[in-house]
Amino acid sequence: MKKHLKPTFLWLLMFSYIGVKAGDPPAKIGLNFNSPSVKNAMPVSGFMDIFDEVETFQKGAFILSIGSGLVKDVKMEQTGVKSVLPPLTLMMEKAYWKNIGIGLKAGFRWWKIDKLDFHYRYYTLALRGTYHFNLLDKLDPYAGIATTVRLVTFTGNKPGDNEWDFDPIVFVTGARYFLTNWLGAYLEYAPDGQVNFHGGLVFKLK
Repeated sequence: MKKHLKPTFLWLLMFSYIGVKAGDPPAKIGLNFNSPSVKNAMPVSGFMDIFDEVETFQKGAFILSIGSGLVKDVKMEQTGVKSVLPPLTLMMEKAYWKNIGIGLKAGFRWWKIDKLDFHYRYYTLALRGTYHFNLLDKLDPYAGIATTVRLVTFTGNKPGDNEWDFDPIVFVTGARYFLTNWLGAYLEYAPDGQVNFHGGLVFKLK
């Protein structure tokens, strides 16, 4: 009884034939995975390219980002609440390994109620780890996790009060686009309790 050739084996034969017909030297019998014709014929090769080292985030790179919140998620229901400072964000990140960065993100916001002479100040600090993907030149998309600490302080005509909060794991994702070798812009989603979306300028210092 004849055995049928498995589809995987047929694919290997086809790729080998393509490599030989394209002029690749058949130094060894079998499939030459390094031949350009085989690489182009394999659909998985294009997908795997996203894990190549990102040109704008090579090992040792140091990135500084300065931005502001785009959408508020700290809601104040009282009438007369005014924003003294919008949500501000400062981020620092260094590429320690291939496409893997470790960084810190600090945030600050300040609002007040004039009639009651109340002032609220909101601080956030997050330790982050991100993985960066190789998609397009000058584009640096990433995703990762963060551990976030938040502090709200209150001052006014009554004794001040502070409130702490902590999120052990927060998912973050975003992208940077570099206009020059050292200057770019970013947009990020990171629900750190101050704003969910923020964006701004990016400076590549190293």
